[in-house]
Amino acid sequence: MKDSTMHGCWKRLCPDLVQDFEGFEETFEEATKEVVHLMNELNVDVGIVDVHELIASYSELMSNEDLMDIQEENKRPHEDEGDDCQSPPTMTSTVKEMKRVFDHLRQFLSVM
Repeated sequence: MKDSTMHGCWKRLCPDLVQDFEGFEETFEEATKEVVHLMNELNVDVGIVDVHELIASYSELMSNEDLMDIQEENKRPHEDEGDDCQSPPTMTSTVKEMKRVFDHLRQFLSVM
């Protein structure tokens, strides 16, 4: 069965849950340039090569074991919590979360 057939069936059954996504409006390079521009406005020195390297670093799919290890590690308290010289916690985000943040950032900057 074709994807378009399945999409059409689900759209009739649950129209609120099915989106009519037909592709991104921006090209990859346009989106990359926008990320660089936004980061530079935040005084973060980032170039196009940096964004490409970041994306490439996430190109490998993680196994279920990798994901479970990360989840377990996030649950454990860190032993060095009492140290005065703590490094800031590592922030991880999904692409969906990052898009939402950049959308909010874009709205914020349009007001200024």
